[in-house]
Amino acid sequence: MNMLLENLPPEIRLLLSALNLQELKALIRASPVFYQQYLLDRRFLLRACLQETLHIVSVDALAAYRSGMKDFSKQHTSATVTEFIHSYQYQHSLDEFPILDKRVTEEDIASMVEFHSSIIEPLARQYTDWALTNLAQESVSPLTRDTLSKAEETRVVRALYRLQIHGNLFGPDAPWDVNENNPKFDGQRPPTPDGAFNFDNSCE
Repeated sequence: MNMLLENLPPEIRLLLSALNLQELKALIRASPVFYQQYLLDRRFLLRACLQETLHIVSVDALAAYRSGMKDFSKQHTSATVTEFIHSYQYQHSLDEFPILDKRVTEEDIASMVEFHSSIIEPLARQYTDWALTNLAQESVSPLTRDTLSKAEETRVVRALYRLQIHGNLFGPDAPWDVNENNPKFDGQRPPTPDGAFNFDNSCE
């Protein structure tokens, strides 16, 4: 099989860009020729294969990456967070995939690939296994990871990215100025303040 693949002309090898990240990783590990092709076209292939992996979640993935950058954290104010969320909502309204934008650098893409492969995918597998184990106790049929549809897998991955975005924007390390005179709520959820964003529904 490898010999047949390696006899393909360089133009055909760009079909690598139709693979997802796991498929790309497996192929370049199995074939020295494809590994060399990957090195030549690394920026293009990483970008294309990341998009193939994420699809509509690429908006959330890029937002998670950008909101976690040091430059953003240094300018972390109520105004910059509001502006960021408006931009995030706007990106969701478009029919374009932002990681295909040439302004997203190879370093950006490589960092996003690393985060997705080392953090998001393992967490998604762990959560899925945990959830299916619990659901199996209530089901007469065995449940495995293969039980999930592609849409359900996408929801899990998107939820993890949105959790990361929420942590980047509103987490405990964010430099908010807390007024010591603010009321405290014992065991009750405080009322939603005026101007607050509904993070659950704003980006559907």
